[in-house]
Amino acid sequence: MNQNNYTKASQNIILENRKKIMISGVKDIDNFDDNTVSMITTLGSLIIKGSDLKINKFSVETGDVSIEGTVNNILYDNFSKNKNKNFWAKIIK
Repeated sequence: MNQNNYTKASQNIILENRKKIMISGVKDIDNFDDNTVSMITTLGSLIIKGSDLKINKFSVETGDVSIEGTVNNILYDNFSKNKNKNFWAKIIK
């Protein structure tokens, strides 16, 4: 596995006419459906919202993702990183 994209805090997002979005620096895709794609990137959790969203490409080796559909919202969500910590912290107490 190529470690270059995972060790660098580098990321690019290219949005073409709100119909196609290409993202680099993606470590994993958490969840996806027609309206939301949630992923972990080198810069935190990223959520893409829209309609008719389809993941065309996800390369684990390069960390590149290509999504087509209508993009309505691009959101970095730092809170979701802490959700799991808070969940496990409550269980362990």
